Amino acid sequence: MKNGTKDSGASAMRIPREDETIMYSIDPYVRRAYYYETDQMGIVHHSNYIRWFEEARIDFMRQTGLNYGEMEQSGIVMPVTHVLCKYIVSIRFDEEVEIIVKLNDFNGIRAAYCYEVYANSGRSLAVIGESGHCFLDAATRTPVSIKKRYPALYERGLRFLEEKKSEHLSKVLQRTIR
Repeated sequence: MKNGTKDSGASAMRIPREDETIMYSIDPYVRRAYYYETDQMGIVHHSNYIRWFEEARIDFMRQTGLNYGEMEQSGIVMPVTHVLCKYIVSIRFDEEVEIIVKLNDFNGIRAAYCYEVYANSGRSLAVIGESGHCFLDAATRTPVSIKKRYPALYERGLRFLEEKKSEHLSKVLQRTIR
C-alpha cells in the first residue's frame, strides 16, 4: 500500500484512508432534460431515466470517495444485474430535475442503489427506481469480493449503508411521533 492506494496487479485504485473524513450528506444530482431525450410531445422518453440513474450513480460514487473510473482502471467493473423504474409524473423538455441516490444494499460482492427523480425544483416526485450491480474482475469476468481485495473500501461501504439506514429510520420515527 502506498499513498492511500493498493495495487491489485493492475493500475491502483485510490482507496480513501481510514482517517479521511467523507461527508455522507450527498448532494442531489441536478440536470436538465434535453430536447433529444424527448418524444414528439416534448416528454422525456422512458428509456432516458435509466441513463439518468447511471449519471447520478457515478456522481454519488464520486461524492462518497469512490471514483468509478479509478475502479475500472484497477480492474473492477460493476455490470448492471437489474433495473426497475416507476414513472409517476412526466418530465418535459428543458425541465430541471434533481436525482437523489441512496445505497440500498451492499455486501462487498453486489450493491443496489435507489433513485428518486424530482421535478419542479424538487417539489414533485416524478420517477423512482432501483439498479443492482455486482463487482467483477474486468479481465476474467469473475466475481470480486471487495471485502477481500479492498477491505477499507468494504468497511466504508458498510458504515455508509448503516448510517443511511439509521438516518432513514430516524426520519420514519420522527414522522410517526408527530
